[in-house]
Formats: sequence, structure tokens, C-alpha cells
Amino acid sequence: MIGSALGLSKPAVRDAVEKLCCKGYISRPETVRDGVFQGFRYWLDVELCRQFVDSGGVSNEKFHGPSHTHVTPPTHTVRPPSFPPHTTFSSSSEQKLTTHAVNLEDPELRWWKEQGVRPRQIESWLEEFKITADELTISLRYARFDVLVNEIKVGGAPINNVLNWFYRILSKAGMYARPANYKSLYEMRAEALRAQLQQDEEVCRQIRELECEAQFRQIMSDPEGEDYQSLLSQVSDFTVNLNSKTVLERELKDIFLSKVEEEHSVPSKLTYITK
Repeated sequence: MIGSALGLSKPAVRDAVEKLCCKGYISRPETVRDGVFQGFRYWLDVELCRQFVDSGGVSNEKFHGPSHTHVTPPTHTVRPPSFPPHTTFSSSSEQKLTTHAVNLEDPELRWWKEQGVRPRQIESWLEEFKITADELTISLRYARFDVLVNEIKVGGAPINNVLNWFYRILSKAGMYARPANYKSLYEMRAEALRAQLQQDEEVCRQIRELECEAQFRQIMSDPEGEDYQSLLSQVSDFTVNLNSKTVLERELKDIFLSKVEEEHSVPSKLTYITK
């Protein structure tokens, strides 16, 4: 690709790359195979290249001297020989991988990595459809939700190639529309946590009720005991004179629960258990 772009033979290109390596402008190329493309990768000493350009380039004798050995790897480049049919790239022989634009490690986007999406595919979509990284991220989230949660179908059948399907939607609409029932993973996690906390609170309330009920039954089983007599001393004369076991037990329980709430500041909604 470099030879074709500059009109140089392969030996000339190899010789030039070797000199750049020796002088420290780039590291030695490494073969890379990553999903849908393969090529080579090398580190570029951006500061050294900038100094070279600012000092007049090849016309400056300063840069014909000894080799430089320090290489700083702020970024790396890959030269891919082939891509999917709908992918377009710049004619430049060096393409930067800007993985920071759309975070494929996002919990809602990891699924797309499993489907074969790579940083270069992301860069291609951003360039071709002229959308922002945030817009593409949202579209990817919505599309994933439709496929996994809503189990969307095309022509009555499941989607075979989600990348081609997603690409066609971007080609027509520019973005993926938000599903009516869409919830982000964070929203679903929050709902699940809220539901679990409510369930835990309900279980704790039921446990407190049962504990209080058991304690009250124990008190009632010993009418001569100190606890029973303490409660009985607080019963109104009206209830005592009614001579009704049911009414008496109900008032004893009201007094008991009031005492529990006062001691522990724990609201109770115990139901009355009468004989």
C-alpha cells in the first residue's frame, strides 16, 4: 500500500522503513491479526517526527547523523489489507485506532465485540454517517436491546448478521430509534436492587411480627408471671368489667405492642390473633 501510494518498489519501501527504525522514528513493525482485518503495527515517536518536520525535514543535515534509540509509544497504527464490503477508510496508508471514541468495554456494548465489531469498524461508521460517538453509542445500546430483549425479527425470522442489519439501519435513518420499552442496564440493575431491598424489608417485618407474636404468646401462657401482671395493670377498668377474654387479650396486645415500639422504635403492623 505504501509503495502504491508513493510510486516506490517494495525493496525501496523496506529500505526506508528499516532506516526509520534505525533512527528511532518508528519501532519495528509487528504482524497483527485482529478479527476482520490483519496487517502490521508499529509505535510512532510523535515528538521526534515533529522535531524533524519543524527543522526542515530531509533538508536538515542534523537528521542524517547517528540513530536515535528512544521510542515513546503514544499511539499505534495498523495497515489493514481488507475490510468488510460496506466499510470505507481514508486512502492514507496509516490509520490511527481511536478506541476512546466509543467504549466497547461498556457493559451494554461488550455484546457488540462478541459480534465482531472492532475499533476500526466504529471509526468507519462515525466517518461515514457523520454522527458523534455518543450518538453511535446510544444507537448500539438501543439495537442490542431490541435484539436481545425484544427479540426483533426481520421478515419474520431472527437476524442472521447483526452488523449488516445495523449498518442498513444507519444507512437509512442515521441513528437507531429508541425502543419504547428500553431500559439501560443501570436502570434494570437499579430496579432489581430496589425490588430486592423491598423484599428484604418485608421479610424483616414479617420476622419481627413473628418474634413479637411468639413473645406475646409466651406472656399470655403465664397469667401469674411478672410480664403478664405488668400488662394487666395497664388495662382499663372498662375492659376488666366487661369480663370478655377476647377484648381483654386485644387490649393486652395493644399495650404490649406499644411497649415494643417504644423500646425499639420499630413500627409494627401485627394482626390480632384471637382465640
